[in-house]
Amino acid sequence: AASQVEVLLEAVAIALAAAPSLDFVINLSDADVALRTGRELSSFLARHRGTSFVAAKFPARDGMRYGAHATMRTPAWLECRGEGFLILNGTPAALFGEGSSRCCYARSGPILYPDPRAPPLPIGRPPPPQGTSFFHGSQWAVLSAEAASYLLSSARPRALALHLEGTYMADETFLQTALLGSPFARTSTPRGGPALLAHNLRYIDWPHGYGDPAHYWHSVGPAHASGPMVLSPQLLPAVFSSPAAFARKVDLDRPEGVAFLEQWDRWMSYKLALERGGEEAAAAD
Repeated sequence: AASQVEVLLEAVAIALAAAPSLDFVINLSDADVALRTGRELSSFLARHRGTSFVAAKFPARDGMRYGAHATMRTPAWLECRGEGFLILNGTPAALFGEGSSRCCYARSGPILYPDPRAPPLPIGRPPPPQGTSFFHGSQWAVLSAEAASYLLSSARPRALALHLEGTYMADETFLQTALLGSPFARTSTPRGGPALLAHNLRYIDWPHGYGDPAHYWHSVGPAHASGPMVLSPQLLPAVFSSPAAFARKVDLDRPEGVAFLEQWDRWMSYKLALERGGEEAAAAD
């Protein structure tokens, strides 16, 4: 949703103003858990200072998603304080095919369509920056301080944010489009590493590899429709052996989510105890 882009940019501005010398900005949600201690994460990021980790899917690998995003960008959408959407200039047939209508899309709130007998509303949105190529992926990222500053200070990402304000799934488009169309996609860090990597350091598992995804989504309810799997004890071996820094999604309203978090808590406590033990041994020496 466009509101998530607004919140992200506001949070980045607050973070940079509060700590001008920071190296990275990491956005997390209440559905994320850390897979690395603070020391481990700091050590890793110190070796990759100047690199942003932003997951991106490309048209050749995800043509269906790109087609869906392009279609959904056609009308102007108004987000109603997170409760749902009003399509200002669009019809169900234009979005979902003749004779088809939907109450919602994936995990969205209710969609309210205009009266097809009424003339189109004189409401639109500014065009995207000239020459924009749209890319898509996850909204959860690890941004270098340089990339975070660019999103706030450069005219191009600001114009892109204004264009996406009236679109659906803006949060899955903004970072990828803004940064893959920026100098960061073509430059290196002072240490010679890439300034932009197409991975967001998150462990996310999808139900497609475990049978019919529709059956899974039906079993977990509409809160997770079309989304990744809820982390559960069955996924613990894969999660704990992952090279990722964070994992999602945890849902404490589901018993498997509670069971996962209880085991994660013991695992993380053990990692932290080992770190403290190492510190004490080093101090004794």
